[in-house]
Order: sequence, then structure tokens, then C-alpha cells
Amino acid sequence: ATSGIDPYDRRNWNTPVVMDPNDHNVLYYGTFRLYKTTNGANSWYPVSNDLTNGPYPGEINYGTITAIAVAPSNSNVIYVGTDDGNLWITQDGGSNWTYIANGTPARWVTDIAVHPDSSDIAYATFSGYVLDDHTPYVMKTENAGTSWVDITGNLPQAPVNSVVIDTLNNWLIVGTDFGVYYTTDELNWQPLGVGLPNSVVNDMVFHEETRKLVVGTHGRSTFYLYLPTGVEEQYRLPILAKKAIHLKGNVFRNEIDFVTPKDSRFALQVVDLSGRVVMSTGWKSWRRGAHRFGVDLPGGIYFLKVIGENRSALQTEKIIVLR
Repeated sequence: ATSGIDPYDRRNWNTPVVMDPNDHNVLYYGTFRLYKTTNGANSWYPVSNDLTNGPYPGEINYGTITAIAVAPSNSNVIYVGTDDGNLWITQDGGSNWTYIANGTPARWVTDIAVHPDSSDIAYATFSGYVLDDHTPYVMKTENAGTSWVDITGNLPQAPVNSVVIDTLNNWLIVGTDFGVYYTTDELNWQPLGVGLPNSVVNDMVFHEETRKLVVGTHGRSTFYLYLPTGVEEQYRLPILAKKAIHLKGNVFRNEIDFVTPKDSRFALQVVDLSGRVVMSTGWKSWRRGAHRFGVDLPGGIYFLKVIGENRSALQTEKIIVLR
């Protein structure tokens, strides 16, 4: 699936390929320039010139793109990082590019994450191993790369390889050569989860609907962790006077029956006692009236959450599933 990509282009050992989060037929591929497909990789065409400072004599895999990030809120905004420390942004789908590496370390760009709610907010991570520099680097911009702030804080002295954003908990999570860390204030970091072997974390993927974080390590396989949902706090909150849904009882077997008082858009999540999301409808527009949500779960006690579009819990109900 490389038709249109020049086979003689310099490309990294770990060549980045990313999908537009708003259109699965649109993907981007990085050599020393950025390629785009709009037809599911049947054909590609370049949307940039050389974004590196290369070529470098005798270095066939250096001077290449190493990180690509498409803004979830605006597909025309794309951030690109290179192995020689360049950062670029386009805000018109690749027609024009702006250099935005001023104030960032001249190091290998390992990853970029764009905030789901704003294309102006992005995070970039870096590695200095090629220069025998073990310093961690995590940078943040709130103005589309015009300026950057160092939020590395107290991370251990090791490269940072991956970054993801959890908007529900307002967490920033990074994968490093010393495991996975998270921060709630973008300054103080602490290890995330238990049971991860002492290994380099090269990549992470977060599926926000199910709250599942998957990490890929160097030589120690892949691991996953379900991130908290805040449901423990919801247990102690009073049920809202104006409910988004009305359950028909609270004991169910194969289906949950409920009524929506008015046309609404929300997601239903079934959460177990550990706070893990075990089923979800995803975001849907619900018509006023009666509905059914099929469940296939072991018998036990669960919590049914109604999640609003701002990702807040509109309602939490205790339910019992019989088998």
C-alpha cells in the first residue's frame, strides 16, 4: 500500500503512519516529507517538502519524520516532528507549513499529542540518546507552537517516547525508558499502575470509550491498564433530580430497559465494582421514549453511567445482572 511514495525517500527505521481521527480513509506517512492518502492507502501524494535539515552524508535513515499528529478537533491541523529536532505545523491540510521548534530541545522528536478539544494545545516528547543525553523532555504549547513550556518536572532521567491525553481525568500520560508516568498538574509526575515489567515503553494507545490504555515495550510484549473513571466518587453523589434516563427496575438479565424523557445525546457505560468500563454504547443520539441496551456480562453488581458530551457523569445508577 505504498503507491505514490518514492522508494528512494529517506525514512526512519520506525516510519510513522497515522490515521486522521475524523476520517479512516485519510492517512499520513512520513519519510523526510509528509505523504497523504484520501482513499485508504490506494494512492499517496506528498503534502510537504523536506521537513528535516538533511540529508546527512552517510546517514541513509537520518533526517526523517518521526512523529505525526492530526488534531481531533480540526483535520486540517497537523503537527510533524523529525529526528533532527524540527517541529512543524500546517493549519490548512498541508498547503502551508510553519516552523515551530523555537524553544524546544534540539533532540529526536519521539511523539506528539494534540488535545481533543483544541488544535492549539499540543504536547511533544523528545529523546537525546543519539547525543548520549539521557535527559527527559516533555514540552507543551497552548498557541499552536508559537511558544512552548517545559513540563518535564520530576520525571526520571530517561528519554520520553510516547504521550497520550486523558481528558476525563485531566491526566497527561507518558511512556519512558523507565515505565509509564502520569501528571494531573503538568509538573509532578508519578508512576501509573502496577505489574509493568522494568522495560522501555516505546508506544502507547488510549481508547477513551473503554478507558483502556495499551503500552508496547521493548522486548517485553504489550500490556494494558484500565484508567479510573471517577465512578468511585459518583457512588457518593446524590442521584440528580432531573434524570437523563429512567430505569425500568434495577435487576436485569440480557437487556437493560430505560426511558429517556427527551431527545438527548449521551453514552451509556456499564462499570464494574473496580471502576472498569465493561460495556459502552458509545456516543449516540437517543430519541425520547423507551430503549433497550443489550448486556452480556457475568452476574453481579454493576453501575450504569450516563456520560454527557462534556464527558461528565450526568447520572449513575446501581444495577444487578442475573445469570
